[in-house]
Amino acid sequence: MKKKILALFKQPLFWTQLLSIVVIMFLLKGSLSVSSENLKLQETIDKNRELNQKAFTYVRQLNADTNFYDMLIDFTTASDKA
Repeated sequence: MKKKILALFKQPLFWTQLLSIVVIMFLLKGSLSVSSENLKLQETIDKNRELNQKAFTYVRQLNADTNFYDMLIDFTTASDKA
């Protein structure tokens, strides 16, 4: 029995399969970590999108009675003159 086990360790196919299993596990772990990072980034993007919508709604409300929106556009697009 011991000779069969020792003969198994001398087989190139055994080491190839063992190495393949290790590489697959490493890639799976990397894939899962990238997936969780992607989920966090997607949540951040969604939150920023919601904040942008709230900001534009606020600017539109300010612009209802004044020319605030026009002044804001002029301020953000004007070049700095120092």
